[in-house]
Amino acid sequence: MSLTDDRQVIAAAASTVTGIDCEPSYQQSLTPGDGFVRLAVSNRADNGFGFVNTWQVWIALSQDVATAEEWMDDHLSEVIDALDPVLLITSATPSELILAGGASINGLIVEGARAAG
Repeated sequence: MSLTDDRQVIAAAASTVTGIDCEPSYQQSLTPGDGFVRLAVSNRADNGFGFVNTWQVWIALSQDVATAEEWMDDHLSEVIDALDPVLLITSATPSELILAGGASINGLIVEGARAAG
């Protein structure tokens, strides 16, 4: 699979979670529930053949921290379960998402690995 195909598969998996609309590529403006897929790093596989790509799914949450934390309490396992078939999940981090132009929003970054093409 190409990187473009991987982005599509990951975004589609994330979008199966009720309330999440994940795009395959960067989005400048996000409202709660919007997300996008980001390639974090591509590393040589341990066996020396091919690469393993680490992907991130950035999901915007409410600007109200308590509401954002409630959403994660209620939906984090659902997000991980949705992504599990397409990524080996390595972390889920509540974060301040910094977008181009310096805008920031509360969010969640779910990171996982996937063998490259």
